Amino acid sequence: MHQERSGRLEAKLNDDSYTCATFCEELPYQLWNTCPLCLCGLLPVLVVCISAICRLDYATHVTDIGAQIINKMGLSYTVYYTAGCWPQDPRTQLTQPFRAGLQMPVQPCNEAQFEIAAGEFDALSGSLLRVRNVTAVHAKRLVAVKVTPDWRFVTFIGSLAENDLGNLYAVDARAERAKEAIPLLTAEQLEALNAQCELHSASVIAAQRAASTRGGVEFTKNAAILIGFRQLQIIIPGVPPLEFGGDFMSLPLPELGSSLAYRAAFSIICKQPEGGGGRPVEFSKIAVIDFIIRGMNISNPAQPGRSFAWAESELRLVNTQPQPPRGANAFATEAVKRFQSQSCPRFVPSKEGSELIYVAEDVAPAKKSPIESVWHQPTVLPSRLVALVQLPSGSRQLGVDRLRVLDDRESTGTENSSNTTSISSRFQAKEKILINGAARTLTAYSQILDIGQNHLPLAPISGCPEFVSDLYKHTQSLTQTVHDNLFKSPVEKAKELANEALYQDTFVALSDPSSNSILDVDAQVFSASLPNSSLPGEVVGVRLLYNVQSTSGAGGIERLMVAGCQPIRAAGRQGHMRMQYGLETVMETLGKAPETREYTAWLACLTADQRVAIVESPKREHWINMSMPFPMWTGKLNQAVWCPREYQESCFEVWSNPNPNE
Repeated sequence: MHQERSGRLEAKLNDDSYTCATFCEELPYQLWNTCPLCLCGLLPVLVVCISAICRLDYATHVTDIGAQIINKMGLSYTVYYTAGCWPQDPRTQLTQPFRAGLQMPVQPCNEAQFEIAAGEFDALSGSLLRVRNVTAVHAKRLVAVKVTPDWRFVTFIGSLAENDLGNLYAVDARAERAKEAIPLLTAEQLEALNAQCELHSASVIAAQRAASTRGGVEFTKNAAILIGFRQLQIIIPGVPPLEFGGDFMSLPLPELGSSLAYRAAFSIICKQPEGGGGRPVEFSKIAVIDFIIRGMNISNPAQPGRSFAWAESELRLVNTQPQPPRGANAFATEAVKRFQSQSCPRFVPSKEGSELIYVAEDVAPAKKSPIESVWHQPTVLPSRLVALVQLPSGSRQLGVDRLRVLDDRESTGTENSSNTTSISSRFQAKEKILINGAARTLTAYSQILDIGQNHLPLAPISGCPEFVSDLYKHTQSLTQTVHDNLFKSPVEKAKELANEALYQDTFVALSDPSSNSILDVDAQVFSASLPNSSLPGEVVGVRLLYNVQSTSGAGGIERLMVAGCQPIRAAGRQGHMRMQYGLETVMETLGKAPETREYTAWLACLTADQRVAIVESPKREHWINMSMPFPMWTGKLNQAVWCPREYQESCFEVWSNPNPNE
């Protein structure tokens, strides 16, 4: 043994007069007291080993009691998803040779009834253990489902009646066939969201008209209206995220009969009404709502199954015009002015609800670049880019003020005032009255993240970026863990912690398959991190995770093999990802080195054949595929679609058991 390490070990043994003789005397007692705990703690690891070595599928024909045991051991996943059947889109029919395998029409669907379902799956084989319907609301459409970080409520976006615009709803996560859901948006807040669409119609129409002067495209003069919502995310503001290092002890104590305060971010869809002889304009805007569920302790003996709970909420409308990426030339700077559509809001974990990233969208994408761009090659600016915005009503004061923020009530000008047209003058007064009565309007300057070499790829983003918690934390073998605890110096440990902190805000994203940025690759899953830096838009640690190919998929259309990738979530660090940790520890101890030692990424993705896959490597044989029980999975090209392409980032969410509330 090295002399320095030998001395360090001797110092630890001699600390507080603890000698080798004392160690030998106490060893039998230590073994007697700790061995039962070790066996219980290693039980998931032993199950993983036995199942892998003997090729046993212990989840086949499992009973409900067996499913509960597997749940408590942390060897199962719960998948919340929008159980329903979407009609086939005739605009996305496959061309030859993809239609060669489609021998029959797509399976018929009941397109008028959707529910939120929870399926519990074995984490090793993907076998279905049990399933239940969380709701029985007979929704006409469901487009998003998200669970609150404390695993108490399931929130979703849906329409519960014919010709219903939709709303945000919440229901108890432990419920089964709940006939009622709590609406989060009031009628006044829905009016304010519609007014937000009308208020921003003028600038979007002006940008599209200016970009299409050469093509002679006509646009209607009617203002856009609210047509729906999508891309939901829920956090608990002001506390470290439970899946990113927080725990239940950090949560505030709610009032009796009330829930914690939650913060939701979503995008609203604005579109001009059909007709008028021109092409309707469509764009998105970001909204944030804080809400608390009240009245959970109210009951009526005459109506035992009825809930009397309601929601108190405060709505904020985010107005932002992104700034061009650092080093952009005149062409890129001018093109960014057309990025007036915002979607996919995602809160930055370390900022606890006061900062988010979103996808900035070009409302009039250019066909080709007239000049050499800042990236020194003839190209167009990607139509969907990731941007960063800081909310002025943050839950805590930020250490580094990276972006300048204003409030509409204090600002002296409005967004794109030079593009004001007759539409804005006609609607401006009415819309501002509606908005101020039901919502607070926030105007913030946002920044597009750096793109190009050593930064984000020069390709549009497909779907939504998602933050992950443990991408660069490599699981160690048992030998390495003991070695580091004994022999690593405090300086070395501090250096490792500082390196992990650099990547604490890491997100994954999927490039658009239509960009053709790389030959023979349809899309790419990559990761990047936001450093704690004063440089706006800076990103570090950009890495390629997977190359993704297209294939013939469900519904008889061409789909990516994986899409809508997101992290596997867990409520707190207690029992967090036991199966993943156990499996990786065994592989490391046995010398089964993974494909890369720099990072590990276990992601839940939607496959082309409408299954949810736990993707731990680019090789398909390493995926754990889970088939949703409704609609029934057949594996054929006429497979019914429960998650359409436009909602693939929000129609499911995977949680690692157990649920601490049960």
